[in-house]
Amino acid sequence: MADALVEKLEKVVFRLYRGMRRRPELLDLSPQDPVLLKRIAAQPGVGVGELAQMERLRAPTITSHVKRLEAAGMLRRAPHPSDRRRSGLHITPKGRRAIERSTAVRYKDLEARLARLTPEELAAVERAADALMKISEDQDAG
Repeated sequence: MADALVEKLEKVVFRLYRGMRRRPELLDLSPQDPVLLKRIAAQPGVGVGELAQMERLRAPTITSHVKRLEAAGMLRRAPHPSDRRRSGLHITPKGRRAIERSTAVRYKDLEARLARLTPEELAAVERAADALMKISEDQDAG
């Protein structure tokens, strides 16, 4: 029973994530871009190494994302206030618009999917959302 639940949950989470990220309106962004932009917006001045640790990605992977987002004008580097050898990342107005657009598109998509459910199914999803949040928080902490 547990194996079947794990398999089903993994499949549905992946399909939902992929469906929400691969909207035609978001083809100019990689699936990771909105996540990184939101992280940087929440912690202005964060360094590339710190960002890599927060996202549990390798520094070269984050560096390539950062370079691309910087070239696209969505973020900028600024010298660290107390250590001129370091630089911090900051969101630009274009980056903020990308976050807003990405969020609006994903929310609209998910709202449309939820609207197709029966009231009983919707209530079940609502009940399950708390447990799913707990699973994700446990994963974030570990």
